[in-house]
This record gives sequence, C-alpha cells and structure tokens, in this order.
Amino acid sequence: MEKTLDLHGVRHEQAHNMVDKFVGKHIIAKTPEVYVLTGNSKKMKEIVIHTIRDYGVTGHEDWINSGKMVIDLK
Repeated sequence: MEKTLDLHGVRHEQAHNMVDKFVGKHIIAKTPEVYVLTGNSKKMKEIVIHTIRDYGVTGHEDWINSGKMVIDLK
C-alpha cells in the first residue's frame, strides 16, 4: 500500500476527501506513518491538518522538504 499521497494538481475542494480516505485506510492497516505532498500551498497544509485532527493524529512539515507533511498515525 502506497504510504504517500500526492496532492499536486488537486483542487482544495477535493483535498479533504482524498486525505480523509487515505488516512482512514492507513489507520485501519495500522501503518505507523504516512506522507502527504502538499507543495508550498499554505491552504493545502491547513486542509491536511484540519482533516487529520478528526482522527486524533498529528502531522508536521518534513524537516528537509517543507512541501511534504509527515503524519504520525500511532
């Protein structure tokens, strides 16, 4: 199962559903960590953070690549 969701080219209106399905699938699979590629869009990062809060998990920008979010599913 792919551990990275690429949101490049995705409309903001579609992003919430995509992140929701992606994270939900990995929580069920007990994947410890996944990645979401947001690019440098502040709005896209806000959508990701808002969506993962619904699951009670946390995320942060990758230390090396600020366009990549690391989501801790533990």
